[in-house]
Amino acid sequence: MKSTLIKDTTKSERIQLVKEWEECEGCESSGMDLLEYFRDYIDGKRKYQRSMQNLMQDMYQKYRTMIQV
Repeated sequence: MKSTLIKDTTKSERIQLVKEWEECEGCESSGMDLLEYFRDYIDGKRKYQRSMQNLMQDMYQKYRTMIQV
């Protein structure tokens, strides 16, 4: 498996990685835009783990809102 570290990838490689994650996880039909969630990772500003943490927090908040109704 190729490294996903910012220092080991180009911006175009990071975009491709996020698109692959989107396809593998079935997110393309969920309405979630992983390219936006991972924008800082793609731009080389933040590790993908941090972007993933933000995504998970956002999903948790949306889920909590749904079950409170």
